Amino acid sequence: MANQEKNNTTQKGDAFEKRVFNIINSLITKHTFPTNCSYTKVFAKKKYPAIEGMDIIFDIAVETSMPDAETPSTIFLIECKDYCSSITVDRIRNFHSQIQSVGAHKGFFFTSAPLQSGALQMAQKHNIGVVLVQPDDSLEWKVRRTYTNSSDILRHEAEQYICGQETPCVFPFVAKCGDIVYTNIYDFLTHELEQQLTEDINLPYLTNEDINDYIYRETGRDAQWHGVTTTSQLEDMLTQRGYEIVSSRLPKGIWGEIDIENKKVGVSTELEYNSPRWRFTVAHEIGHIILHETILENIKYCELKGAIDEECNTLAISDANLRRMEIQANKFAAQLLLPDHALQYEYAQWYARHKFARFPIIRIDSQSCNRELPRKVFPYLASTFNVSVEMIINYFRAQNWLEEKIPIKLSELLYNYPKI
Repeated sequence: MANQEKNNTTQKGDAFEKRVFNIINSLITKHTFPTNCSYTKVFAKKKYPAIEGMDIIFDIAVETSMPDAETPSTIFLIECKDYCSSITVDRIRNFHSQIQSVGAHKGFFFTSAPLQSGALQMAQKHNIGVVLVQPDDSLEWKVRRTYTNSSDILRHEAEQYICGQETPCVFPFVAKCGDIVYTNIYDFLTHELEQQLTEDINLPYLTNEDINDYIYRETGRDAQWHGVTTTSQLEDMLTQRGYEIVSSRLPKGIWGEIDIENKKVGVSTELEYNSPRWRFTVAHEIGHIILHETILENIKYCELKGAIDEECNTLAISDANLRRMEIQANKFAAQLLLPDHALQYEYAQWYARHKFARFPIIRIDSQSCNRELPRKVFPYLASTFNVSVEMIINYFRAQNWLEEKIPIKLSELLYNYPKI
């Protein structure tokens, strides 16, 4: 009976390790693991020689090597625990001791069970990432990477050595930047490079006129152009910059992504080719390429808008800059697909055929005639420019051409028309 329980426990542990292995492998394949994924390999049950004593086998190891190098430049070690009870301090302490014994650079503790408060504090103290694996394989980071030394003793010893005092150095590497003391080269390089990239990124504010200037230079148009941006023109804009559009299986709610390295724009397989949402997604990604390509070439960037945890993007820009990039790409897409002069010209042509009071203002109130007007004009303009009705509504709102006098959403008035 005891042997059977032991076998069941072993099988359960092996299954959990396999799950975590597949998750890590997927992150590396998608280039969202915090290292240079092009030169990274993941191993199961790999053995490493300890400084003292016997070799140690780790559940999962992730190694990154320089091209043509025989030994890895960074080693991530991962401990997997699928327990019914909470994780104790001893588990984290033992894992930290093993990491030090083999000279690895970073440890991650993947578990299906919560950690006791003391275990979390121990993980924070020793800079061990703690990840809670959900039943659907999504990840919840309980402890993230830190760069300061929690131990005052370590900090004091390192500072004494740096200041030239006659103190023997017990660390293989010591560096100090500002108030931060580093005792391994991996933390020093990754954090300081992150700081440099964040400081160097200067994402300027762009007005609508600035964005239009980018569009004019890219397309050869001017402010008086009043044609329709076709899907072929969108594809040509990408082709001219060396990009191709590919269909991609993306997480739910994510419609597009950019692979700067391989010059690909991925569009979700859930979107129908040439549909309004498909066109807006492509135009949005074109906006990123034209407005932000230099920035995207210098950082690890995956346009998931929060779907990937911060720990998976160690070279990230600030949240404020990320939001600004998204707003600018949205404005670019809207102005590319709905040029001011073109839409206003088409709206005036429609008005000439269907006269109504107070043009160009559309009033939404309880009168049936005013409730029917948007049902006619908005779908017509949306169809003409092959965009969504919501884009037309947003344009009218931005121009102050809508007077909404009753608390009814326009999306409810237009229930029988397609939405984004």
